[in-house]
Amino acid sequence: MDSSRSTMQRPRSQEQASTNSWIEKRQMKEHQRIQEKKIKAEQISKHLEQKKYRILEQVLSVLPVLHYSALLVPKDLLGSGLVALPYSFVELYNLVNKVRGYSNEESDENSNGEVVICLLTGSVLRSGTPRRSHLRQKNPPGACTLHARKVGSGVGIFFLVQKCIVLLVDSNKSAYSPSLYVDENGEEDLGLKRGRPLFLNEARLQTLEALWRNNGIPREVTQIRSTSDRVIRDNWY
Repeated sequence: MDSSRSTMQRPRSQEQASTNSWIEKRQMKEHQRIQEKKIKAEQISKHLEQKKYRILEQVLSVLPVLHYSALLVPKDLLGSGLVALPYSFVELYNLVNKVRGYSNEESDENSNGEVVICLLTGSVLRSGTPRRSHLRQKNPPGACTLHARKVGSGVGIFFLVQKCIVLLVDSNKSAYSPSLYVDENGEEDLGLKRGRPLFLNEARLQTLEALWRNNGIPREVTQIRSTSDRVIRDNWY
């Protein structure tokens, strides 16, 4: 009788092992299918991103006087508050260099200033230069300060292209913030002195977006200025 039980248990064990093996294979196939879907989605997203910037370059080549804000898609449409930026800094630099027309805030006294991109609207400005001596104000507000008043109630986030650094503005005060573009080692190249390839750092971008959404720019400007050895002159930008 014991031998008959053993004989009955053996097929059951084999059946259970076969079932487990089938389940494992099914799970592996499902996992593989999910991974393939993720990879395909990433490839499609990357392709669309590259296609978008190829289209932008084509538009720029045909209409060289277009304003940069017309070429950037606000990430608000994708659930974020800042404009979309190219992954490669070279792409951004080339796009900006192709732009011939700047914002209305540009005038003779700041035409030689630094090229600046508003990360809230995509506007390209020139700012950060001494004003003409005939102006009555001792320190008249710069283009970034005026632009921030217009679009952000005095608060703004800008990217200084030549310096490759972020500029935070709160009223007439401003402060430098870490660059959004870093090299493969995660290091910045302030002033573009080393000439290494730079790429958009998503973690830094998300941190900056969170700061903007939580109304933390004024506090951040105050904190940076209070801990810096050198501070930016009021109204400079």
